Amino acid sequence: MALPRNRPMLKEVTVSTTTVVDSSAVVSMWARAPFRGNIVKWGVINSATVDSDRLFTAKINGTAIAPTLTVAASGSAAGDNQSSVPTSAYAVNEDDKLEILSDGAGSTASVAHGFFVIQAA
Repeated sequence: MALPRNRPMLKEVTVSTTTVVDSSAVVSMWARAPFRGNIVKWGVINSATVDSDRLFTAKINGTAIAPTLTVAASGSAAGDNQSSVPTSAYAVNEDDKLEILSDGAGSTASVAHGFFVIQAA
C-alpha cells in the first residue's frame, strides 16, 4: 500500500564507532562523518565502571569537541548511556574522521561503544 504522502527527508543520523574498546586503557573509538553537518550529541554506552570515573573526549580530525564526558563509577551499570551536547567545534564535512578517546582511568576492564548524532547542514 502506498503512503498517503511522502516521508520527510531524514535530517539526522546516529553514527556508531567501528571499534568497541576497554575504557580502562588509553584507546580511541573511530567513525566517519557520512555527510556535511553538525554533531548535535555524542556519547558512549558502556559496561559498569566500578573502580574509577572514566573521562572521554570527542574529536573531529584530531580537534577536541567541548565539553568532555565523564562516566561516573558510582551507580554505574551495564548498558548505561552517557551523552554530551557539544558547545564548540562541532561542524563536520563528509568523510571527516570522528574519534572518542578514553583517558584510561581505572584498572578494571569496562567495555565502551561510542556514537555521534549528526544533523545535516
